[in-house]
Amino acid sequence: LFPYTTLFRSQTIVMAFDGKAARMINPMAGPGVIDVPAEQVEMIKDQSDIDGPLVDYKAKGSAIEFIGAEVVDGKPVIHLRISRKMLPAQEVLLDAKTFLEAKVTTQVPGSGVLETLLTDYRAVQGLMMPFSIKTVAAGMTVNEMKVDKIEINPVVDNAVFIWPRLTASVSAVPAAMFTMRRCPPAAVVPTEFAPGTNLVPVLMPVLGLC
Repeated sequence: LFPYTTLFRSQTIVMAFDGKAARMINPMAGPGVIDVPAEQVEMIKDQSDIDGPLVDYKAKGSAIEFIGAEVVDGKPVIHLRISRKMLPAQEVLLDAKTFLEAKVTTQVPGSGVLETLLTDYRAVQGLMMPFSIKTVAAGMTVNEMKVDKIEINPVVDNAVFIWPRLTASVSAVPAAMFTMRRCPPAAVVPTEFAPGTNLVPVLMPVLGLC
């Protein structure tokens, strides 16, 4: 079971995924435990893959294509394209000196292009980890996560990974806490949207949320 907790506007949201099904507690969506729609489960499964798209890519049913060596923002990068099973393809830029992921671009159906920027890499028990992860949609930052601490293989109570704990209460599911912070509102407020545009990532910066 992959559980995590998010705090948004004083509301605690809990999501749990066991590799096949996903459930959540979201006071803003209704009371009790909610089953996540099947069409969203594959995306959640992808998000729960802590190794990233490159590790064991063949076992995951993916294929990797070398696009070329490029220079982005003055830095040399290696451009890879990852074709994934049942998921949108991804464009991955690796730092040409460290071979660490610098940028991952995903074409999300119905939402447009989603960019993930990974920076501030630090060594944690011999592994390089990004301590800053920024998500950009339509050219605007929709989420920015600053990591305070990363623990590898900590001792965790097995009870955390049992479905019934999710039905008890929000406080009964200990997990990593991510806080969505406020940021300066977007300087330019969009006034026209293409049909089918997902307005959530577009309007969040307008409301001063990231």
